[in-house]
Amino acid sequence: ATKMKFVDHVLEIMELTDIETLQVGSFEEGGLTFEQRKRLAIACELAGSPSVIFLDEPTSGLDSRGALVVIRAMRRIADSGRTVVATIHQPSAAVFEMFDDLILLKKGGNVVFFGELGDESCEMVRYFEERGAKPIERQENPAAWVLRAYAGEHVSNDADWADLYKSSNEAATVREQIESIRASADDKNKLAFSSTFSVPDWERIRLMCGRMLTIYRRSAPYNMTRILVSILYAFLLGSMFIGQSFRGKAVKESLAAALIGTLFLSLNVI
Repeated sequence: ATKMKFVDHVLEIMELTDIETLQVGSFEEGGLTFEQRKRLAIACELAGSPSVIFLDEPTSGLDSRGALVVIRAMRRIADSGRTVVATIHQPSAAVFEMFDDLILLKKGGNVVFFGELGDESCEMVRYFEERGAKPIERQENPAAWVLRAYAGEHVSNDADWADLYKSSNEAATVREQIESIRASADDKNKLAFSSTFSVPDWERIRLMCGRMLTIYRRSAPYNMTRILVSILYAFLLGSMFIGQSFRGKAVKESLAAALIGTLFLSLNVI
């Protein structure tokens, strides 16, 4: 009962409650949309109740509405007390506003900015404007502006933004926080588990068998095709023994051929 309540909670966070009874399907035959599949993939990872979730471009391939729905679900996950780390590519202003912190990298993996964004990205904007970046215009997307600020065609100065960050107060604060965490590390706070898996072996076997039976039940045309193919192979293999003698040495040869045929049919059915 507790597990089912948690599953319902995950479905509610990911806005999947309305489609919880639908099959994933395929793009050719219908089923979940690409954006819904994205949220389902995140929900599958969230079902393990992780403390940290890493997402690689969760909005890639989505339109503005789909990206907003996915990021809104990520925002709910973060509000539930979990840490969400995600890479993002060309976000809209509404999507960018939902993030708390930003680590901005330039070519070569050098850090250009790392810290809180602030309300309407005010902290990030202040950081770059104080160091000579062109002021942001009214209603301009902060995500697009910051890329032009340090790597655009109209960069206001020739400063190395990576070096500027290394010598900034923001970088010094981050280093102090890291050292403080390392110094105060306590072995009692380390995560420890009594076993590798959360359920016993027989429970996992039962769940996997139930899952496979469900898949077979939903794939009736595919199963019928396999049955017909198996019957055809059985007739072909059986025709090899027509007119053969089942005495002496021939019996051993027939048994060997029957064994090989049985193994072949078994692999085909599996």
